[in-house]
Amino acid sequence: MSITNPRTRYHFDMRTVFVAATLFVAATASFAQTNVVGAWKGRMIFDKRLETAGKTKQEKAAIKESIAQGAKITIAMMLNKDKTFTVTVNFPDKSKQVSVGTWRQKGDEVTTRTLKRDGKAVPTKEQKDQTMKLDKAGKQMVRFFEEQPGVGVIFVR
Repeated sequence: MSITNPRTRYHFDMRTVFVAATLFVAATASFAQTNVVGAWKGRMIFDKRLETAGKTKQEKAAIKESIAQGAKITIAMMLNKDKTFTVTVNFPDKSKQVSVGTWRQKGDEVTTRTLKRDGKAVPTKEQKDQTMKLDKAGKQMVRFFEEQPGVGVIFVR
């Protein structure tokens, strides 16, 4: 279907207009960023292959126990509008560790940088970016630890 405006003599093909509008909406949506501000609940995740990584029975038992203890760790993360964050790690023995710092987002990646841990400044040379991947629905973020292959954390809303 096409439309011609008699005043301007412009001719509009409705299919072209529809395609252009669809492309505009798709482009706008792809540039939109999921709002990650707010509270997130986290837990440790482990690659199942870790359980068989030990060479001896004792090593395998120790790894299995470490994974069991790690599974009991809970993490609360608050990403604030002012681009600061607070993370509280709750350990099975009822102790906790509180970290604060800054965060930024680019597309589906949320990157944090810890500036203080348990009230003490983290030396600048020890500060490093930690990047999490956000799922398409914006309900889950995952980070795997470079320093501990096969170990990560998953956050959900």
